[in-house]
Amino acid sequence: MMRIAYVSTYVPKRCGLATYTYHLRQAVQSAKEWRGKDPVVVLTDPGTDPVDDPVLWPLKKDQEEDYAKMARKINHSDVDVVALQHEFGIFGGEAGGHILTFIRNLKKPLITTFHTVFERPRAALCRDSARNRGPEREDHCHEPESDRLFA
Repeated sequence: MMRIAYVSTYVPKRCGLATYTYHLRQAVQSAKEWRGKDPVVVLTDPGTDPVDDPVLWPLKKDQEEDYAKMARKINHSDVDVVALQHEFGIFGGEAGGHILTFIRNLKKPLITTFHTVFERPRAALCRDSARNRGPEREDHCHEPESDRLFA
């Protein structure tokens, strides 16, 4: 069965994205025949208590090198695909730029859900999210058509 690693904030943090990822993970888990647990790469703030759950992999949001280390950990794991929940402000760096370090070091297939869409998205994020995913994916990194956006 396919193993998915989710990258997001996560419960018990009180955050819409954390709640969304929790429910997404539960729904996918219930649809799978495999009963193992998919890991969650949990973004943590400085001074946060350590995570005490083997399927919750903490990622210090303000430590850029930790993003590369986490990508390498996933690359060497039995994870098949990564589901990145993207929201500006949850990742470290300017405009959440540390996540690009993660993406550039990741060798596994990546699915990115953008929870905020700007009229003019940051080109590097869109390009790097689509890199090595096939030419048919890269053409989706242009300006979105207004009739294809849902709020």
